[in-house]
Amino acid sequence: MGRYFFNGNWDNGSQDGAFTFNVNNASSNSNTNIGFRVANNRTARRRNSYGVPSSAYLFGSAVLPVKKENNDQNRASMSCGTEFLFLVIILVRYDNLWEKIVNFENIYDGYLEARTGRRYKAEIMNIGSRIEAIIYQMIFELNTGEWRPQQYYEFECRTEVKRRIINAPTFRDRVFHHALVRVVKELFERKFIYDSYACRDGKGTHKAVFRLQNFMRRAARQGEHVYILQCDISKYYPSIDHDVLKQQIRRTIKDRRLLEAWDRLIDGFNGDTEKGLPIGALTSQLCANIYLNDLDHFAKECIRSKYYLRYMDDFIFVSTDKEELQRILADVRWFVECQLKLKLNPKTQIFPASHGVDFAGYRTFTSHILPRKRNVKAAKIRFKDISYQYRHGKASIEDARARVASFLGYTKHCRARKTTESTLRWLVLSKGGNK
Repeated sequence: MGRYFFNGNWDNGSQDGAFTFNVNNASSNSNTNIGFRVANNRTARRRNSYGVPSSAYLFGSAVLPVKKENNDQNRASMSCGTEFLFLVIILVRYDNLWEKIVNFENIYDGYLEARTGRRYKAEIMNIGSRIEAIIYQMIFELNTGEWRPQQYYEFECRTEVKRRIINAPTFRDRVFHHALVRVVKELFERKFIYDSYACRDGKGTHKAVFRLQNFMRRAARQGEHVYILQCDISKYYPSIDHDVLKQQIRRTIKDRRLLEAWDRLIDGFNGDTEKGLPIGALTSQLCANIYLNDLDHFAKECIRSKYYLRYMDDFIFVSTDKEELQRILADVRWFVECQLKLKLNPKTQIFPASHGVDFAGYRTFTSHILPRKRNVKAAKIRFKDISYQYRHGKASIEDARARVASFLGYTKHCRARKTTESTLRWLVLSKGGNK
């Protein structure tokens, strides 16, 4: 097979296409609504042992027509009620993982990771005093299928200007989360794109911001004007569909017992609604990246956007053509709503890069990077709060030093000398008097 195509119904009797993959449509599903997009040559050259590109994606039905003059008409006729086939031609699935996860050494290592930075809390010290018995009991429950996740703790995160409701698993369940992620994380990492930066080793906010600035500078060398399409998923974690997520996990994981245990983890939160993941769980971070990995490949390999990157549910396209970004937005909106069963946040917008991009904790411009106003406001509130606690003997100088170090670590990656000076004035360490 010399060329590869996207977006066609290729098992339609006399209406099928040449040099295509069979996506197993019903024999009665014969139509003339056939469209395709040619995979780029770089993708076509990367083949695996099955003779297909290792990162190729194939979509059923004429979703993204090739003919540009018909784009508006065809896009307007799309219906989310239509059942589109989405097939990933990454045929590697992993089996025999259960013994690697459910063994004493791996679960004990998960316990050591889970207690990092909090080992002297009462719950953790209580479990640590009898950790061997707990691990063996956990292994027995997992092997017999009796294990069930316990009730999540719910609390409000008060360290941010933007309030969040956090649902954290019990420490006993957190141990299993770490044991699971220790084994399967690398298997999914192999399928993630380079420009996904959240909750991944060697990535993070700073690399995401520097990559965005690099994209903006490269685009500026290609055209006089640079535009940004910044998208955000509305209520991402509460909106994740359990069935879609389970299907995505099964494209990589084949082990039956592991899938059953992972299903119980997913269904253990909001099981009645079949939607949502707890923000405070380690497995939720991995699942959140798995869920939007399809969108990443759609952006890179079908839309073929050169300047695309994502940090969790906040993702960006950079282009010198505003009309192209409008077309991309229509395609992305369709994919997010119909394939992933999510919705874009109303704040999704297209704007000139000269306005600056509020992304991953910073405001990024082509020439420089500034701190995000919301983060500076949060730092002022924290300094005011620690000053009050220190005056009343509820905080030590070490507590104040930790907050200052955190803020300086944040601002050293951007242009923020004056902002840093003005923000630090909110920290007044004295045993009496008012600011």
